[in-house]
Amino acid sequence: MIRRGVVPLAWNAPFVAANHAVNGPFKLEKINRKEIRKGDVYVTVFEVTLKNPGVEWLAGLDNPYFVVWEQLPSDPAPVILGRGRIEAMPTSLAQIEVSCEIVCVPPDEDDVLEADAATQRIGEVEYDPDAPAADREAAEVYDPVFFNPESDDPSDVLKGTLQYYRWDPITLALTRVGMIESPTSHVVEDAQLGSENLQVDNPPRKNSLIRLHASWTQSASGDCSGEFLAARDIATFHWQQIADGMPKPGDAIGSSDGWTIAEAEVNSITPMSEWEFGRLTTSPFGASNHKITLLPKIVNVSARAHYEYSQEREELLELYLSSGIQSIMQPDRLEHIDTIPLTSLTIDNTTREWLYEDPDTLEPIEYEIGDRRQANGRCYVCLVAHTATTTFRRWLTDPETDEQVEVWDLVPKKAAIDEASAKFFDTPRGTRTVRHGLRQLLRVYMERAMCGSLRVTVKAWLGRDIKCGDGITVTSPRLPGGQVVGIVTGVEWDMMASAQNAYFDVAFAPGAGETPTETAGKQETAGVYYDMSAAAVNEPVKAWALAGSSPRFVIVENEEPEQRFAGFAAAAIGESPVEAISAMPTAIRVFFDPLRQEDLISRRLSVHTLPIFVPKGVDLQPEIPSP
Repeated sequence: MIRRGVVPLAWNAPFVAANHAVNGPFKLEKINRKEIRKGDVYVTVFEVTLKNPGVEWLAGLDNPYFVVWEQLPSDPAPVILGRGRIEAMPTSLAQIEVSCEIVCVPPDEDDVLEADAATQRIGEVEYDPDAPAADREAAEVYDPVFFNPESDDPSDVLKGTLQYYRWDPITLALTRVGMIESPTSHVVEDAQLGSENLQVDNPPRKNSLIRLHASWTQSASGDCSGEFLAARDIATFHWQQIADGMPKPGDAIGSSDGWTIAEAEVNSITPMSEWEFGRLTTSPFGASNHKITLLPKIVNVSARAHYEYSQEREELLELYLSSGIQSIMQPDRLEHIDTIPLTSLTIDNTTREWLYEDPDTLEPIEYEIGDRRQANGRCYVCLVAHTATTTFRRWLTDPETDEQVEVWDLVPKKAAIDEASAKFFDTPRGTRTVRHGLRQLLRVYMERAMCGSLRVTVKAWLGRDIKCGDGITVTSPRLPGGQVVGIVTGVEWDMMASAQNAYFDVAFAPGAGETPTETAGKQETAGVYYDMSAAAVNEPVKAWALAGSSPRFVIVENEEPEQRFAGFAAAAIGESPVEAISAMPTAIRVFFDPLRQEDLISRRLSVHTLPIFVPKGVDLQPEIPSP
């Protein structure tokens, strides 16, 4: 005799057969069990029809969780088939029978999913592209430049994998199952003959492409590490003009675009020996041997340059994936799947933005010690637990002591590349992005490659032991090649039907089942082997080297010896030495190479893979035995 029942029981309460597997007010009329995939999550659903228990039904709604149990003749005791909650108010509450849907998930499933995803979100870390595969696996599975830092979608962490989430219908624990592989495998040899329904829908082409678009503003801003005038002594009769005319911070340095004065100052002014000038010949305007004394001085000056450089850049990386798949009446043309714009590479894509209020509750956010947030383009860490103010403030007033307390401390940003970088995809950090992009392409391709579907009817008792995500081999003389090897993607069981049958949906890939060859010298991630080609970098300005730059030339014109010579020469011909020296002002000429900027510098790169491994779930061209 088969016994089945439904009993209200808290989601985390133990099921005790003696107490709970009894005839209660909830008498089953019909029950249908399904395990299906919703998005990236497998979930079990029981569709239940009960005799209306009346008032007890409404009273039980305070606890929306129920346990579905069963005892077959072969079972020594009742076993749980699943536990879950009623998703919506039961229908037909005033009728003889009521219907409801029990979904096998915990009460806080969104929080559980997000908590699991949070452990997989790997931010900016030290990444060695040549490290062993196991050491770099986590960083290649998730790359923050592909995702909005504000996103809380748990499926983001699956995009670099060949996995789905699954809720265990009995324990309500969150697990992961493979898309194409499983450690658990079943062989079904006694499927109901004639029940096999096999089809292949929309198979992928042999070559697929996604494009990654990276854009950033290459920039450099700062003061040069060295002074272009480092305590320079300038001897001149025009020392006062030098002292009064020193440039101020921010003044442009000639026509050298991008260069300004960071600091300039007169360190000291030291008198030199006096010089006496006289007219050695008769002047029509005065007597001969008239003399004048002039005093030159040494002006010691220092000056440092400041640079400002900004250049818009973009890189387009095309990822070409080649696969080994059987011919299924599909053209071999290239299939462009998607273009993925990456988030800005020079900002912190990991740290969330500071917010005043929770967008869901509209309540001010309570920040805790250690919280990292971005505000006004900078990154901060919380030093003191506090309630958010309407505007971001680093300092708050303590209401008890009336003292200013620092609640946020400035910390370095965690960006993918330095702002001065002129390239991305072919850097060590860019290699991580390339490999994650290949993993995303691999997932998309494999989802398409699992285009074969098989639905079979089996004995009902198999419905207990086989679950979604399990590997399965179905053998039948009606199937091409005699068998299909794939993954269970759906289980349905009308538990109270007279036929006592279960139905399995199996997904499989019509691949060639061949592993990549000639992999020596290739780069690799997730079993995908590839080569990269890249155009040369257009770098009109080496932004990374600007801090150590020096001017093309620094020339001081008309120093004291030249001025003195001109004064004596004027005096020798009866002219005024003062006027001669005045006509020769001392000038400091500085020239830096202009920081040339273009509208946009674009660069293209490409990656080509070896044919990837695609499982041979079915042989669509089996050998025909000789007669």
